[in-house]
Amino acid sequence: MNEQSNEQMRKKYVKNGSSRAKANFRNTKSGMVSGKVLIVLISLLLFFFLFEVCLAQGNITITNIWYKKMPNFTRVTIKANHPIQEYESMYVGDPDRIVIDIHNADYNITELVKNTLFLNMGSVKQVRCGQIEADKVRFVIDLFQQVDYDMALDASRKLLQINVYDYKEFLAPEKQVFTVEPLSADEIRKIREQEIAMLPSLVDQVTTPITMNLKETDVVDAIRTLSMLSGINIIADDSVTGKITLNLNNVSFKEALNWILTLKRLSYAQVGNALVIGTEEVIETYRERLTKIIHLENSNVENTKSVLDSYFGENSNIKITSDTRLNNLIVEGTIEMVAKAEKLIEEMDTSLITKSFKLDNAIFSEEVEAIKNMLRIVIPDENRIIIDSRQNEIIIKGNQEEITNAQMMIEGLDKRAPQIMIESKIVEIDLNSEKDLGISWSSGATTDESGNLILGQIVFGELTLGGSFERRGLIEARLDALIREGKTNILSNPKILTLDGKESVILSGSKIPIRERTEEGIETIRYIDVGLNMTITPRLSQDEKITMDCDIKIESLGTELIQGYPVINSRQEKAIIRSPLGVTNVIGGLITSEEIETIRRIPILSEIPVIGELFKFTNRTKNRTEIIILITAHKIEY
Repeated sequence: MNEQSNEQMRKKYVKNGSSRAKANFRNTKSGMVSGKVLIVLISLLLFFFLFEVCLAQGNITITNIWYKKMPNFTRVTIKANHPIQEYESMYVGDPDRIVIDIHNADYNITELVKNTLFLNMGSVKQVRCGQIEADKVRFVIDLFQQVDYDMALDASRKLLQINVYDYKEFLAPEKQVFTVEPLSADEIRKIREQEIAMLPSLVDQVTTPITMNLKETDVVDAIRTLSMLSGINIIADDSVTGKITLNLNNVSFKEALNWILTLKRLSYAQVGNALVIGTEEVIETYRERLTKIIHLENSNVENTKSVLDSYFGENSNIKITSDTRLNNLIVEGTIEMVAKAEKLIEEMDTSLITKSFKLDNAIFSEEVEAIKNMLRIVIPDENRIIIDSRQNEIIIKGNQEEITNAQMMIEGLDKRAPQIMIESKIVEIDLNSEKDLGISWSSGATTDESGNLILGQIVFGELTLGGSFERRGLIEARLDALIREGKTNILSNPKILTLDGKESVILSGSKIPIRERTEEGIETIRYIDVGLNMTITPRLSQDEKITMDCDIKIESLGTELIQGYPVINSRQEKAIIRSPLGVTNVIGGLITSEEIETIRRIPILSEIPVIGELFKFTNRTKNRTEIIILITAHKIEY
C-alpha cells in the first residue's frame, strides 16, 4: 500500500513538473516576441534619425513667404521644406533694413514679382529675397525708418518668424531708443554688393547671339522678333511707333536692344521677368520707386516741404508729404529724385544759430514788422524770426547762410531815414486886389509846348512860373506889397519837422462851442474845430526829389443859421506834389465868395414910419478871397 501511494505521488510530481515546464516555455516565448518588437522600434527610430541627419547635411529649400499685420508689429514668416539649422540676421542703416541669411538653403519662391514682396505696412516697405551664394538665401526687409525687431523658429524649425515692430510714432524722437549693433564699412559694402546680385538684369542673362535683317519694319514687329530670338519677355508700350531698318549679324542681345532704342529714341525698364519699352517719359513711370522717411532735426517740416515743392514743381517722379507730429518728411519717387531731395533736405536741415540784430533806425512798430516780413524771403519759417520790442531787436534762428543773408538784408533796410523840414505859408488874398498889382493866380489853365496841361501854373505879369519855383524872393516881395496895402492876410506860417515817409499834421484854428439838445431835452455843448487842417507825407527819392502827399482842409463858421445852428463852411483839396528840395510849391483854388450888407442909420429918425427909410444908408459889397498855400521842403542833416 505504501508502494502504491508512493507511485501515485511520483506520477503526480511528474505531472506537476511537466505543467511548470510548459508554463516556463510559454513565458520564454512571450519574452522573445517582446524583445523583437523593441528591437524593431529602436531600428525604426534610428532609421528616421539617420534620415533626418542625412537631410540636414544637404540643402533645404525655401518654398514660401507671407506676412500678417498684428496690433503693434508686422510678422513676416519664411517657410522651408525641412528644418532650418542655421541662420543669422543683422541691422543695416542708410537706408534702414534687416538682412537675414539662411545657410544650407536653396531659393525656390516663384510667385513673387521681381523676387520682391511689397507690403507698405507698419514699418515695413517691402521684402526682397534671392540666392546670393550656392548655399545661402538672403532676405532683406526694407524699412521706413529705424525700428526694433525680433525673430525665432517655431517648434518644427520649418517656419522662421520675424516680428518688425511699428515705429514709435507717439514718442518724441529723443525718447525713441533702439539697440543696434553697428556694422563695419566693409560689412555694409559687402551686403550692398550682395543685394545688387540678388536682382540680376534680364539683359545680361541672354547669351544667345542675335541676327536680324529688317527693312522698313514696324518697330513693334522688330521688338517682337527680338523677344522671340532671345526668349525674353518684351512688352512694347503704345508710345512705340514708326519703322526701322536693321542688319545685325551675331551680336549680343544687349547690343541689338541698344540699337533699337538708340535709333528710335526709346528707353526700357525691367518689371519682374519682362522688359517694357517706350519713350523716356513713359518708362520713367515703370522704374523702381523708393519711399524714404527723413526726420528734420532743425527745420520746420511744413516750410521745408514748401521749398521742395517750389523746387520740384509738378514733377510726377517725386511726391513729398509731411508728418507734423514727428517733424518728418515722407519722400516717394525714383531713386535719383529721392537722392536729390535728400541732399536738399540735408542742406536745409543743418544746425541752427541764434543771433540778435539791434535796429538803430527802425523805431516804429510798422517799420520793424516790415523788416520781419522782408526777412521771410531768406528765412521762410516765420517762427524763427522774433521781434523784441523792448530792446528794439530782431532775433533770428537759422543756419550760417541764412544768418549771413539776413544780416545783409537788415543792414540794407535799417537805414537812417532823412529828416524833412516842411515850411508852409497860408495866405488869404483878395481876388479883387490882385489885379491891381498885376498878379494873376490860376490853376491848370496853361499848357506846355506839347499841348499838355501844366497844373498849378502861376503867372506874375509877363513872368510865368510853374506850380513849384525857386525864386522865392519874387513871390515874397509881391506878397509883402499886398500886405502893406491891407489886401492880403497871412493866416498862418507854420514849420514842422518829420521823417521821410512819415505823416505830419499842421493844425491852425480854434474850437467853436455849439449848443445842442438831446432827444431827452438835455442841453449840451459840443466843440468843433474850425481853421486849417493840413496833412503832409513827404517821400524823398534817391535823386533828391521830394514827393509830398497833401490833404488840406479849411473850415470856418458861417453866418447862416439852420434850425438855430450855424453852418460850417468847409473847403478841402488833395494834391500830390513832386519837386526838387528847396523849391516852393503853391497850392491854390480854395476860393470863398461872400456878400456883405452894411446898414448905417440915424438914431430915432430912422425909426419913423414911412420917412424913416430916408435916414438909412445901405451898402452891399461882394468879396471873393482865395487861400494860397506855399509849401517848401528842406532836407535836414542829423
